[in-house]
Amino acid sequence: MQLISAGFFAFLAVTFIFYYLCPKKHRWVILSGFSFAFYAFSGYVSLVFILINSLSSYAFALCLQKCRKEGSGFAQKANLTSAVTVTVCLWVFSRAMGAHPLGISFYSLRVISYLFEVKRGRLEAQRNFLKYLLFTAFFPIS
Repeated sequence: MQLISAGFFAFLAVTFIFYYLCPKKHRWVILSGFSFAFYAFSGYVSLVFILINSLSSYAFALCLQKCRKEGSGFAQKANLTSAVTVTVCLWVFSRAMGAHPLGISFYSLRVISYLFEVKRGRLEAQRNFLKYLLFTAFFPIS
């Protein structure tokens, strides 16, 4: 789906309608659903990339937080290095395959930034995977 098209603006309008009709407590669920629908319309490659990258970075962030609380500096560095390597490898792989998911560079850098913030203790790792998916895949940002 192209960002400057009638289809995108219609999609955005429907998203706003559902968002404001839903109770505030559950609005994040609506945004998650529409974000994944957006990436599904963009092609399955985008959706698969985001799911794989989000799952790996989610697990690494939880490990980073656990290592930080235990005071294991070496494990933190090893986890962060592994997480950044996986994210960059996924990015390089998608570029090599000729599949360029929408906003992949921005997405990858945002995930890496999140991992650094968790390592430094500025952010707590998100424990709810679906909320983390919303952070990583929120379609108006990408």
